[in-house]
Amino acid sequence: MGGTLPPGDRRREADGPHGVRRPPGPRERRRRHRRRRDARRPVLDRRRADDGRQQPRLQRVRSARRHRGRRLPVHRLGDRTRDGQPDARPPHRRRLGGPRLREPRLPTGRGTWNNCFGTVSPWNTPLSSEEYEPDAKAWFEPDEQTYGNREATMADYLGYFGNAYRYGYVVEITEPFAESPTPEKRFAMGRFSHENAVVMPDNKTVYMSDDGTGVVLGKFVADRARDLSSGTLYAASLTQDDGTDPASVGFDVEWVELGHATDAEVESWVAEYDGQDPSDDYDPDYITDEEVEAWANGNNPYDDQRIPFLETRKAAGALGATDEFRKMEGVNVRPNAHVGDYVYVAMSEINESMLANEDAPESDPEDDIRLERNDYGALYRMPIEGGFDVRRIEPAVVGSEDSFWQLDNVVVMDDGRVIVGEDSDHETNQLWVYDPADN
Repeated sequence: MGGTLPPGDRRREADGPHGVRRPPGPRERRRRHRRRRDARRPVLDRRRADDGRQQPRLQRVRSARRHRGRRLPVHRLGDRTRDGQPDARPPHRRRLGGPRLREPRLPTGRGTWNNCFGTVSPWNTPLSSEEYEPDAKAWFEPDEQTYGNREATMADYLGYFGNAYRYGYVVEITEPFAESPTPEKRFAMGRFSHENAVVMPDNKTVYMSDDGTGVVLGKFVADRARDLSSGTLYAASLTQDDGTDPASVGFDVEWVELGHATDAEVESWVAEYDGQDPSDDYDPDYITDEEVEAWANGNNPYDDQRIPFLETRKAAGALGATDEFRKMEGVNVRPNAHVGDYVYVAMSEINESMLANEDAPESDPEDDIRLERNDYGALYRMPIEGGFDVRRIEPAVVGSEDSFWQLDNVVVMDDGRVIVGEDSDHETNQLWVYDPADN
């Protein structure tokens, strides 16, 4: 039978009766030829810069395109329903659904805040991240001049004043396929603006990125494999190579130990700050900058190790770790990575705190990072050494006017290629693929 196929019939117009595929016509053959031709093109194109140097440019990933014989599923979430019709519902009424959807609930009932990029641990537990932790001083001080928009938004979101120290952690979803999955805040992994955390194949070492301006690169080493409830927390200290070009200058990395703790210990310290309300006439209780400095100088004002776990970024900077990254985004590694592979981390912008003091809006005492400005950002890589340690960070590819702008999320595929997503006002604002074999 000829004519238009009825609605819901999954056969293509090119199919013959009973779903038997007809030989491809000239148009279909040309389309297949273009697909094979595109698949043979290198993932990392190169363009000549004004000075004659070749500049890497990431290839755009197109929806449902075959790439070197493999299909990359790229989906756009937008204003259309499942059948492709425009979605007339307002954005706040659009929800995921289905029999497999579960909404994990924290045992404390206090919820999570501003969950950002996530990964899955080698033992298949999702790791979410509480980004943009509320500043404790701005939160607890009754002076409204220090009460920032982020803190006001959070109070409105929670519906009550709350405790700033309960937010800003990695959240692990234990037993994710159970009828009632259980989110567990990993307090021992430190409190800062977690973009995401990625666990190495040793099931103990975790690298953590901190999103914002003047932020740190973190590492956590668990006491036991597949158990993130206790361990030692570190922050990176960088020594820059000669030069200032973001496309070529790397850094040596040393790890500054901040402290050891368990989730239970940290949560007990957090609980001491519950119950405060600036509407009452009270003296705000929080960890002050002076207390952080005293702790770093060996004069801990507390009889415990709460400071590096509740004010991780401030504690790291006070001990000499590099707190100058801008603007750190996703960190990831390929499954089954080993020595010689790379941990990748995106920097959506290289400006402000990553500039030399004379060019930066605010100066930093150490001035560890002194790069030229690049508002398009870069993808960095860190070679994996023994024990899943990293001692080096170097640029893999940097953004430019005619390539990517401001990379955010990072996924490393089994074959080592890296999928990165833009989060910008770029006219494309899309996914890109970086192939280290072509660099």
